[in-house]
Amino acid sequence: MELYLRSLKDPQIIQKNPYMRSGDACRLMNNLKRIYDESVPLHKLNRIVIHKTTHFTKEEMEGITKGLASVDNIELLQI
Repeated sequence: MELYLRSLKDPQIIQKNPYMRSGDACRLMNNLKRIYDESVPLHKLNRIVIHKTTHFTKEEMEGITKGLASVDNIELLQI
């Protein structure tokens, strides 16, 4: 397990909750994919599940999808 933290460049605040803009979400997913690829170079990442307690905004979904374009199965779950 590896913890990866980074600040958002331009968070969108909705009802006191921060949400990522498309660019932030894309950069975050690109970086996480790169970290995974470097740590497990022999295995292609085919599926990823992202959980969060608030809803996913349209901008977040667009950025996540763009940042993980090479991943076949992406699930976004609100718990």
